[in-house]
Amino acid sequence: KKKKKKKKCQQHNLELQRYNFANGYKFFKGKRLRDVYIAFLPTTLGCIPGNLTYVLTYSFTSDYLQSLHDKNISTKVDGRQAAWVSMASAVVTDTIAVPFFCPVEVVSQRLIVQNPRQKTYRNSFHAIQKIFSEEGLKGFYKGVGPVLFNSIMGSVIWWTTYEEGKARLARYFTNDTKHGVVKKNNVAEGLAALLSGLIMTTFTNPLDVIRTRMQTSRVTVPNGSGSVSSSQGTISTIRSILTSEGPKGLFRGYTPRLGLSALYSLMFAYTYELCLDFA
Repeated sequence: KKKKKKKKCQQHNLELQRYNFANGYKFFKGKRLRDVYIAFLPTTLGCIPGNLTYVLTYSFTSDYLQSLHDKNISTKVDGRQAAWVSMASAVVTDTIAVPFFCPVEVVSQRLIVQNPRQKTYRNSFHAIQKIFSEEGLKGFYKGVGPVLFNSIMGSVIWWTTYEEGKARLARYFTNDTKHGVVKKNNVAEGLAALLSGLIMTTFTNPLDVIRTRMQTSRVTVPNGSGSVSSSQGTISTIRSILTSEGPKGLFRGYTPRLGLSALYSLMFAYTYELCLDFA
């Protein structure tokens, strides 16, 4: 029975790999490089103000809160950043930075999911103009609730795991058991970043799915003069996913998101630590 079960699992995994490869091949087949990177410009340029705000806000907030924490010597955590400092700093940071990121995400998601044969938006600037003319300023903040909750939850998990893991792994690799300032260790930072990305993606993937569906969905609602475009709310989006796809629908795209999260976490962690060295 165990052998049959093992063989069945192996066959299922093989079929899943073939399915993923077929979908990936189908996606890239016949596409030009410009089509694959259709949302590259708005994502890259649009995220610069948000990322600067994010890094600066977290750095200043965490330094300030840690200084308050360190005044109480009895609660000092042998040179590591206190967990509550990481959590509180993440909440403050995302609350300030999300208004910069949300419009960028809406524009990029609309460009990505549109039908390539019947394009609604010619380019980024046309997308911005059309969204504003048809939906107003609030069109750029569709799904802002899930975006904010998702970002805060993700940042709390990422920063708490990263700061704690970085310090513990650095002490392990350097065999440093003394209290005081934790010595920097590039390997520890990289491993802590990968672990943080893994845990964060696992917990936030359902919220990512809900956010994406809300930002890209358009529902036709009839009124007296014809019909107008509207968007689904958070509850109706969740209900729609669970009804049509079941709970597994909330974990669609988990594998590519995990890979992206691992790469982004590594790049972000090393960039952040480099900025701290020059600060």
